[in-house]
Order: sequence, then C-alpha cells, then structure tokens
Amino acid sequence: MQLSISCPILFGLAALKFGWLAPLHAKTGVSRSLRRISIMAPPLLGPELKQPLPTRAWGNLFTTAMLNDLDYFRANDPFTLAEKNADALRDRTYIRIVAHSEDEHWLVPQCGKLHQILMRNQVPHEFCVFTNVKGHSPNACMDSLGDAAFSFFSSSLARSRGR
Repeated sequence: MQLSISCPILFGLAALKFGWLAPLHAKTGVSRSLRRISIMAPPLLGPELKQPLPTRAWGNLFTTAMLNDLDYFRANDPFTLAEKNADALRDRTYIRIVAHSEDEHWLVPQCGKLHQILMRNQVPHEFCVFTNVKGHSPNACMDSLGDAAFSFFSSSLARSRGR
C-alpha cells in the first residue's frame, strides 16, 4: 500500500490514522506488503505553537474538526499515534516526512519532533528538509525530491510484484 498525504486536515485526522493503523491491515489481511507513507509538509498543529499561521490554523482545525475536544486531539495527535503504534509501524511501514522553510520557522521543528519520536522508537523513515522551498508548494517539494519522489513508491511496487 502506498499513501501520499498532502492535505493538512487529512494528515491529522484521517489519513495518518488510517496509514498508521498497521495492525488493522495485518488482522484483516488487506495488505501484507510494505506500506509507504509520504507526508508532504505536515502542519503538526497543536495548542503550544504561538506563531500567527499555526495559531490561526489550529483555531480552525480545533473548533471544526475536533469540536473543541482537547482529549480527542491528544488521543489522535500524530506524535501520540507514532508512540502508540510504534511496534506495528516498525514492522512493515516506511515513512517519508518532507518539510520546507517558511517565514515563521515552525514547520521544520515540528517535523523534527516527529522525526525524533520515530528515531527513538526505531521506526524506519526518511526526514527531508528543503531550505530552497520557501512557501507551501507541493510542486517545489516534488521538484526538489527529483527522482526520489517516485523511487520512494516504486521500490515497494517492485517488492510486491516479486512475491
């Protein structure tokens, strides 16, 4: 299974949880192949961020998608899910986190926190930071990745065909 997540709300609420619930796939037999998740410029929002852009985004996300329920957020926070599902992730999931520079300097540090959690839990992943991409531009990130943008997924396709 390959999954590329570029929509911020899907990242935090649905796609990340779906992609990281590897035990569900293992129990149902839906997919036994290596899962690859590419996360492009994830917002990794939370109440602790004080810069204007993440504060505005958090206010919208928290009130609309999470109905002001901080307990729900904490239970479904990407950092919490990475810790909670580390054993399942470690087994058959490979994650790529792609971050870029931005004016308020919050995105790369937040992605770095997730990178540290994955490292501490020995979850296979890549952490790419592009200082040449100055705004939220998926095309610029893909251009910076070059052939690696597609080889990330094609290596799992080759592996699943060989079975």
